Amino acid sequence: MRHPVERIVKVFIRDLDTNPRWQLRIHTIGFWYWTANFVAVPALFLFWSHEWLKIGLFVTLIYSVYANWTSDYTGMSASQAVIQTEVDVTASGDEVDVEVDEQ
Repeated sequence: MRHPVERIVKVFIRDLDTNPRWQLRIHTIGFWYWTANFVAVPALFLFWSHEWLKIGLFVTLIYSVYANWTSDYTGMSASQAVIQTEVDVTASGDEVDVEVDEQ
């Protein structure tokens, strides 16, 4: 038997993958987070160098992990969109002809 939290998280992740309104909300939060960081990180670096030496490596590590995670998640989302399109086209019975222009 699965834990109820697992079911809730699974529904949330599925909704996140397919619901553009959730994606917009999350990307908007991310936009404001990075906007705040654009001010905070240079200020820390320029005006509080001693504190920057303490946490700068950690901040760089977190940003690096986030960048890699985001890149992979974006690739997964793109792949899922293509797969869903293939499923939709197959289910509708429509044939789609795609011409590839090889140069």
